[in-house]
Amino acid sequence: MKKTTILLAIACLLNFTVKAQDDEKCVHKGTSIIDVYYGFPNLYGAAFKTLVAQSGETNVTSSGIGPMGGKYEFLLADFFGLGVDFNYSTYTVKYQDATQDQNGNPTVYHYSFTTPAIRAMLAANFHFVRGKRIDFYGAVKTGYYSRSITFTSDDPNYNFTWKTLLPIAFRMETGIRYFFIPNVGIHANVGIGGGPLAAVGVSLKF
Repeated sequence: MKKTTILLAIACLLNFTVKAQDDEKCVHKGTSIIDVYYGFPNLYGAAFKTLVAQSGETNVTSSGIGPMGGKYEFLLADFFGLGVDFNYSTYTVKYQDATQDQNGNPTVYHYSFTTPAIRAMLAANFHFVRGKRIDFYGAVKTGYYSRSITFTSDDPNYNFTWKTLLPIAFRMETGIRYFFIPNVGIHANVGIGGGPLAAVGVSLKF
């Protein structure tokens, strides 16, 4: 009887110790995490701007937003969570081309290239290393993708819009969060597909 009592006491103590140690981790089962991020580079915009500049067009200007977005995750277990990721980006390149019109008269045409993109994905997140302040994770994501490319110009032969043929997004990502106070921190990640190559931002957990 004494041996049974001792074994039960040891088991309870070990269970309490493991639970206490797990509660000291910055994320664990039941934790909710919100990330707001800004990424770089804007690959579509940067690629087209380079092509335009190399083609010898004049008065080339560009502007863009993002990729930027937000993520939410709920940990179903200490090392695994499900979530959503929404991101948006847009880029515009404008330039001029000195040429001839249909009648052979010298003229200058103005061109504008714009490419907005929206993604909304479900995410499976795996937390490889959990410390008191640090959370190192990997994620696989898939969902909806929409991109359009629009050319507008005062050249009557140069206006068109192209839209995504396959509206499916896929992304693989790894990142790290550092919580400098219990519920607020910063994060950085790198990934391929479905968003920025690299991003930084703010993390909240509760």
